[in-house]
Amino acid sequence: MRTDHKSIIKKALLAAFLAVLCFAAVSCGGSGAEGGYTLYYTTAKASKLIPYSYEGKSSSRLELAKEFFESMLNVSEEQAVSIIPQGVTIKDLGFSGDILVLDLEGSLEGESAGRLLMFYSGAVRAAAQLEKVSGLQINLNGTSVTDSNGTVMGILRTSRFVNNAVDDPEDYRESEVNMYFGNAAGDRLIKVKVPIAYRSSTAIERAVLEKLISGPAASGAVLPEGTRLTAVIPSGMTVLGINIKDGVCYVNIDDKLIKEPATPHDDVAVYSIVNTLMELESVNSVQITVNGVSEISMPMGQISFTQPFAYNEMLVESELALTGEQ
Repeated sequence: MRTDHKSIIKKALLAAFLAVLCFAAVSCGGSGAEGGYTLYYTTAKASKLIPYSYEGKSSSRLELAKEFFESMLNVSEEQAVSIIPQGVTIKDLGFSGDILVLDLEGSLEGESAGRLLMFYSGAVRAAAQLEKVSGLQINLNGTSVTDSNGTVMGILRTSRFVNNAVDDPEDYRESEVNMYFGNAAGDRLIKVKVPIAYRSSTAIERAVLEKLISGPAASGAVLPEGTRLTAVIPSGMTVLGINIKDGVCYVNIDDKLIKEPATPHDDVAVYSIVNTLMELESVNSVQITVNGVSEISMPMGQISFTQPFAYNEMLVESELALTGEQ
């Protein structure tokens, strides 16, 4: 008899637990549970996204989307800069299946690569919190927006911007570093001062190299009209390890630099890495290994990784003493 009583209690508790789960599933909707959402603003240098909490007022998905962008346009946080560029206005918002479509009017001309990156990244992160939304399409004057190199962005998804700095602003450091990207032809290097934001727990050497790998379009540097930089390191190259010992920066990367070169000029690719890291006070030379192996050469066979590299001034075409947008 006692066993039956316990069984009844267990069944009652299980039923109550399942009822709570069902209620939570119905009431939560999108990722902004109980009306709480995370929206974004940026810094004056457009070096990172800073999150802030927003309590949604509408139960309509479309009206909530309008609330999001209205809030991010007129963000009231102290020292906040809206991620939405000043040169555009929001014409309309709507849905095409599971894609939120944001129609803008105006111009993005003159906006830095960094500011465009913060806009696209913050906007798609906000949109992804809406129920049954998998991506964001941003149109400007009737056509899809482009990045700073003129490449059509198409449908934006959060996975595309996963490496952007988004977190507690107190957990980040900001600096400016000299980086070396390829010139228009990809056969020489151009030195550019670039803003960078990185976690205080991350070594600056790793932060700088990962920023370099992201390419000139995401660098945040403001360039003179007509200046074109090219990526000479393959996109998505992975830093497997990096550390400093006695002034030597030991860099272990995957094999993309060799198997998927971004330029036929081996020396330009290698010294883009070397010269950039040697701009840091902690680095006197750079030892590169590929998947932990130094007995390896670049595709053309002219560059070997068996010895540490020193700064190469001969490959530097010019210096652009510019910083990110203020």
